[in-house]
Amino acid sequence: MGLLSINQSGSIEVLANQVNGKPIYLANELDIAQDGSIYFSDTSNYGRVTFKEIAENKPHGRLLKYDPMTKQTTVLLEGLYFANGVALSADGDYVLVAESYHYQLTSYWLKGPKKGTSDIFADNLAGFPDNITRDEQGHFWVGIFTTRLSFVDQMHRSPWLAGIMAKVPESLLSGASAPAKHGLAAEFGPQGELIGSWHDPEGSLYGVTTAASHNGYLYIGTAPGGSKGVHRVLLTK
Repeated sequence: MGLLSINQSGSIEVLANQVNGKPIYLANELDIAQDGSIYFSDTSNYGRVTFKEIAENKPHGRLLKYDPMTKQTTVLLEGLYFANGVALSADGDYVLVAESYHYQLTSYWLKGPKKGTSDIFADNLAGFPDNITRDEQGHFWVGIFTTRLSFVDQMHRSPWLAGIMAKVPESLLSGASAPAKHGLAAEFGPQGELIGSWHDPEGSLYGVTTAASHNGYLYIGTAPGGSKGVHRVLLTK
């Protein structure tokens, strides 16, 4: 449905559902800057999450910006591999976007000498990064929906196999991309350095989409296919 605003009485306003004359296909996560600008991801022009896209591993995603003053939406980055989580740095000098199917976080510079360019913030992650939250220290917490799936890595190394699997009807692939039963969230510093990670190798809590650190606890959300509900975990050093 695009980028929506919902007031306290529950009324819904569509802020943006197209950009450059084309639809916003699958609006995902967002963060709001101090000036009110909204940075958000448009995950894929397929308009939904499909196994075909995992197999093909093609860049269909975008990072967008909505300006509340002009009510205009612009494309900051395109050609992203399943654009997902979004978070601004503490100083607002860059914005991160997760590229789930490339196991990486990409930074887009909003200020300074590199303004308007992008860098790889962190790569070769241990799984599919989902939502990103920033804590009081300026660190980023990333929910990892699933640790690496060996057959997905194999498809990404073999275009021939990926092409074959992309043609298999979804109805025959039930559960093929279900998350591994290993809960995982990672903490990164403002320069992209890995600070630490939280694991649940027992698989009692998995399919992590969101990990938010607050007052010594990690608040965890999960997606369909993983654990149900919202969870609070005590962080220990």
